[in-house]
Amino acid sequence: MFFDNLQVVHTRGAILEESHYYPFGLTMAGISSKALNGIAENRNKFNGIEFNSALDINMYDAFYRNLDPQTGRFWQVDPRPNEVLSPYAAMANNPILYSDPLGDTTWVYGRNGSLMGVINDKMRNQVHFMDNDGKGTFDGSKLTAKQSKAMASAVRKTSMAFMGSKTASDMKAISDKSTEAGKEIGFVGTVGKDREIRLTAMPIDEHNFFKHINIDRQLDKNYSKEQQSGFFLVGHVHHGKTLGPFYAGGRSPSEIHEFLGEPSNDDYAPALYRNPSASQRGQSPALVTTPNGVTIYGTATNADRRPNGTYGYPNRAIPTNDSYILYRRLKQ
Repeated sequence: MFFDNLQVVHTRGAILEESHYYPFGLTMAGISSKALNGIAENRNKFNGIEFNSALDINMYDAFYRNLDPQTGRFWQVDPRPNEVLSPYAAMANNPILYSDPLGDTTWVYGRNGSLMGVINDKMRNQVHFMDNDGKGTFDGSKLTAKQSKAMASAVRKTSMAFMGSKTASDMKAISDKSTEAGKEIGFVGTVGKDREIRLTAMPIDEHNFFKHINIDRQLDKNYSKEQQSGFFLVGHVHHGKTLGPFYAGGRSPSEIHEFLGEPSNDDYAPALYRNPSASQRGQSPALVTTPNGVTIYGTATNADRRPNGTYGYPNRAIPTNDSYILYRRLKQ
């Protein structure tokens, strides 16, 4: 019996480009090479960010801002600034330990709507809610890339619900409808089979006003206690027309947040019944949407009547600076 000679041959592909970098992304020209044989240059370089050499500006076009590799600084402020660092600082001034391909962060909340912490990973941006009271906060800024990936993966596997690109589309559609109507609109959120939160707007009626909504009355009008106990969260819109000429002036997202996205005292009032047999409404995550993004927080556990006749709301989950999230960030 005769057999043909069987050979396994490994043919190496051509190296299109080899690049080495200084810490903040400036190319080490002496030990780097450009594409050969007329093949187009690979423009996705340091941290996978596109490098722009047009007009010799030599900067990286990250999604949210532009990185100058010579100074180690972004040209625009951090959309999620840290009070300890300059808002222009790149990679927390430590590019060896941290990477920041988007100039962005991800978010982890408790079931009461309180922010537990953020994780710097390279996964698709999502807001995840854990089945706890939100008291187990963490500082993700000191995690290595490997630790960040492991922690983010664990959160995504064990969370009870999350906000993703579909949630962002729902919020934007409801917010646009509110701005067009010139009235605040309320909505509820349910958790789908894939655990992503989807939002349903309540119909506009006598409880919707220009800068106010009687959301508890509207909830009772449209849903039974049993139905309300099945909702994961509740929210309402602070629409763009509230600002009038200010909003039309092209203000920054942080300014829009300051004037539109901050919950007022009454926004912390318990809204959803957490148990069909309960006599009082309970605590839940809550959202205030704007034309640009959403603020995440938590309603109070109950309402206390003050001596002056007004109400206070104890044990509420007050939003932090990281709790305002642009819609486009959730669509990444």
